[in-house]
Amino acid sequence: MARNRRNPKAIIFVVATLSIALIAGGLFYSALGAKKRELIAASAKEETVLVVMARKDLTQGGTIKAAHVMLKDMPPEFIPETVFYNLNEVIGRVPQERILANEFIREERLADPEAGVGLNAIIPRGMRAVSIQVSDGSGVSGFLNPGNYADVLVTMSIDDEPETTKTLLQAVFLLAVDNRMGSEDKGKKTSKPTVTMALTAEQSQLMTHAMRVGKVTLTLRNDIDVTHVATHGAQSNNLIGADSNEIRVEEIIAVATPQRGQAAEPEPEPEPEPKPVVTPPKNTKLNIIRGNNTETKSVNSKGRVRNGK
Repeated sequence: MARNRRNPKAIIFVVATLSIALIAGGLFYSALGAKKRELIAASAKEETVLVVMARKDLTQGGTIKAAHVMLKDMPPEFIPETVFYNLNEVIGRVPQERILANEFIREERLADPEAGVGLNAIIPRGMRAVSIQVSDGSGVSGFLNPGNYADVLVTMSIDDEPETTKTLLQAVFLLAVDNRMGSEDKGKKTSKPTVTMALTAEQSQLMTHAMRVGKVTLTLRNDIDVTHVATHGAQSNNLIGADSNEIRVEEIIAVATPQRGQAAEPEPEPEPEPKPVVTPPKNTKLNIIRGNNTETKSVNSKGRVRNGK
């Protein structure tokens, strides 16, 4: 009876097929698990933290009320260090500067809790609040608002000197205009406002004296431009040109530079230095030789020749 023999090639084919099937199944289930984990991570709620933010624009000097603020979820990586997490920590506080809606309420933007409320709460430490009344022209036609920066100019005359206008102070912060401590405060804007500014003790003295002896004018600056620049003042002669005894730089250049097609004038030759006059000493003798004859003459101190041996 013949013995059944198995085909080795068939066995190898079956084993290879099963191996490929197992590998493919493993890869499929691995990809399916990764996709499932991505879907679970995407559907999971991102970790957030409740922080205090402004519900509406807050003006400097005003008291924060419950209706002005709100709690909002924010990712931790976008939260500054000085924010508040409790509404009760900011209600009743006073902003030192304008805070926009949906902006974080931060500690450095608020006045000290012990500083009180109103104008005195927003005066920076070491500064003084000084109020001046300006005319319509010197008040920038009513466009001044709290929070702006302005330069202070003073026009005055000392003794018999002509009137001079100089920049007294630069980049002065305006705390209030009339009774408004914020640009959005209700109140009529007057053409002759009373402007309250934050000054140091030394600047307060200068401002008070300038109002006493001269005319004060304010010039409005960009809110982000607080650069101090060097100024030299102005007088009447600056308005119509230089003084009569001054020569303009343009005139000097025009004289020194020849026009196109015009030859430059030659420089004048220097005059020869005068020869020094030599005064002979007393009784100087001169020997005059004429051919074979020699004649001796004397010269006195005045240069006159006299006969003599």
